[in-house]
Amino acid sequence: FTDTSRSFSLLVPFLEGRRLIIPDLRGHGASQAGTSRFGPADFADDLAALIARLQLVRPVLVGHSLGSMIAIETVSRHPALAGGLVLLAGTLQPEIPDAHPMVVGVQSLRDPISPTDPFYAY
Repeated sequence: FTDTSRSFSLLVPFLEGRRLIIPDLRGHGASQAGTSRFGPADFADDLAALIARLQLVRPVLVGHSLGSMIAIETVSRHPALAGGLVLLAGTLQPEIPDAHPMVVGVQSLRDPISPTDPFYAY
């Protein structure tokens, strides 16, 4: 669950001609962590707000792992929002209790690459 948008960078050349919007989730990659919650429902509402802000019309949501759970949660909360889903290695049970050992472990990790690192220029 500690992944960032840079994981999709290798797919970009294969999706030429398509508009790609590859955001970082709050608290991941180059985004701000903020002080609010970090559950799939929170991320789903963030995604819905981004889609509205960019005035996207029924975009195809692509998600891997946690991204799949967020895509599912987004469509369940906002049924008319997406024009399609592409889901990779996700689960149909997106809510994981905050006290779950996996959540506690992931929350203790930090992204070793600073958002200002030249790595993000690629």
